[in-house]
Amino acid sequence: MIGEGAYGKIFISTVGNINVAVKIISKKGKSNEYLEKFLPRELEAASKLKHENIINVFDVMESKNSVYIVMELAQGGDLLDKITEEGPLSKEEAQKIFKQIVEAVEYMHRQNMAHRDLKLENILLDSECKVKVTDFGFSKTVQKNELSNTFCGSAVYTAPEILKGEAYDAFKADVWSLGVILYGLVYGALPFQEGSIIQVVQKTISLPQMKVDKDCEELIISMLEPEAAKRANLSDILSSKWFN
Repeated sequence: MIGEGAYGKIFISTVGNINVAVKIISKKGKSNEYLEKFLPRELEAASKLKHENIINVFDVMESKNSVYIVMELAQGGDLLDKITEEGPLSKEEAQKIFKQIVEAVEYMHRQNMAHRDLKLENILLDSECKVKVTDFGFSKTVQKNELSNTFCGSAVYTAPEILKGEAYDAFKADVWSLGVILYGLVYGALPFQEGSIIQVVQKTISLPQMKVDKDCEELIISMLEPEAAKRANLSDILSSKWFN
C-alpha cells in the first residue's frame, strides 16, 4: 500500500509492463450520501477530465463490494510530504509547481467543474516532478454564478464563507484553497491550523517575516481575500507579476 485516504487505499500494480496505481474503495461502511453522491462524482471526473496536470485514469471497475480505479502512478509523492521533508521551496520551483496546479484547476473550471478539496496532499508529483492533481470525490459540476451549500474539503484549506455556513461560489472557494497551497509552498507551513480556524472566520491573516518575493506575497493576499467577491480569479493569478 502506498497511500490511504478517508475513503480508499492505494496500491501499486502492473498492467502489461507499466506500473500503475490502483485505488480500492470498499463500499462497506460507507454512507448512502457517499455512495450515491460523492463516489459517482469522483468517477465522473475520472472519465471527463483529461489534462497533463491531472492524474490520468485508465480504467474503473466495480464489484459488489468495491470500486477499483486504475490510474497513472505518480512516483514523486505529494506536496505535503515534499515541503515536510524539504521545507519552503525556492522561488523558481514554487513558480513551476504552482503554475501547473493553477492551469489544471483553470482547465477544470472551463469544464464547469470545481474541485472543492484542493490541498497539498491532493497534489502529486511524477518522477519528473510534474504536477498531477488528484482526488475528485468532492468535485462538482457547477454553472457560472451558481451557489453551493455543501460543507466539504479540509477545514484548514476551506474558505471563510463555507466555514460560516453561507452559500458559496465553488470556483472562488477553489481560489482560496490555492492561496493556502501557495502559502505552504513558499513558507513551508500552512497559514491556519485546525485549532485556529476562528482566524479564518474573523478574516485575520498575517504573513511570516521571511524573505519571500513581494509579488508572491501580494498574490497570496489576493487569493486569501476573505470577501469572495473581491478575491482574485484564475486569470488574475496567471497574469500576476509573480509569474511574469
